[in-house]
Amino acid sequence: MDYVLSLILFIPLIGAALTLLFTKSRESARIVAFTASAISFVLTIMIYLQFESGLAFLEFQFPEKITWISSLGINYQLGVDGVSMPLILLNAILCPLTIVYAWGENKLPNQFFALILVLQAGVFGVFMSLDFFLFYIFWELTLIPLYFLISIWGGPNKDYAAIKFFIYT
Repeated sequence: MDYVLSLILFIPLIGAALTLLFTKSRESARIVAFTASAISFVLTIMIYLQFESGLAFLEFQFPEKITWISSLGINYQLGVDGVSMPLILLNAILCPLTIVYAWGENKLPNQFFALILVLQAGVFGVFMSLDFFLFYIFWELTLIPLYFLISIWGGPNKDYAAIKFFIYT
């Protein structure tokens, strides 16, 4: 399947947008978030089953390359290898479980679940990126939802923790 990594990567972002824009009830936000995360999980299982472990450390599998900013040599380039595949699988497993665990979240649930999906997409991007610039974008993309998750839904010293997280990362 061509562009399966891009599908895995962008379905949570689409789910996050739908969660914020088109869901009026808490229940529909939860369902949209879980569905988007579950679709990424199913696609991840598909590539995991097709992953050739004998080539795990020799070459990138499921490669995608699109020239992005040619004058700077920046490409949209994704792939997986023996190190990134287990991490991608772990992310695909943990995010739907996180959504199920937080199902009863009543404090801004649309925003909460959208941030979880953006975080999932960012983590997928970090582990799939084969271009340093793209890796940097996805790394920064993970920091934004983490900051808001800490500062809004964190524990007793959430503001202090969020500022410290922001400064150190």
